Amino acid sequence: MVNAEWKQNNPEKYANYLDGLREKYRTNSVFREKSKAQHRVYYYKRSDKVIENGRIAKQKWRENNREYIRKTFRERNANVKFSVLAMYSNLDVEELVQPRCACCGESLIEFLTLDHIDGKGLKVGKGKVFKNVLQLELWLIKNNFPEGYRCLCYNCNCSLGHYGYCPHEWKLKMGISP
Repeated sequence: MVNAEWKQNNPEKYANYLDGLREKYRTNSVFREKSKAQHRVYYYKRSDKVIENGRIAKQKWRENNREYIRKTFRERNANVKFSVLAMYSNLDVEELVQPRCACCGESLIEFLTLDHIDGKGLKVGKGKVFKNVLQLELWLIKNNFPEGYRCLCYNCNCSLGHYGYCPHEWKLKMGISP
């Protein structure tokens, strides 16, 4: 066993020592099984402490990397939104292109939303309700983009929700160009 003082005073030797252990673990099956058994015993004797230390380490990492986490989530959420909107605005096209509103043709991604054609909002199937749009979008991806959704801009979506029609559709029915 290596003590903490020796590790601190001999970092190169300690690194070589660890490399030797890794190589031994990788090549010697008896050593590997013995090591696994020792780790299992250690964990079962101190599982509460191991779990708590892991929780503390995770919490510290999150506190130190808040901006990284936010950036990663923003990028992932934007990619999920884009892929879902692109899929639902290009159902009849072979390749994915820029998402567009099915009613007025708006193409700025910041203005586009997902519309449930039946007006169910975040409800899906038998009583399944999502807390936010991201959960719904992830569910749609997981279930291979089921029918019943389309891409609309926020104005068209709100107008349909509040008034039951979109002014663009009304103008087209009346023969007025939008």
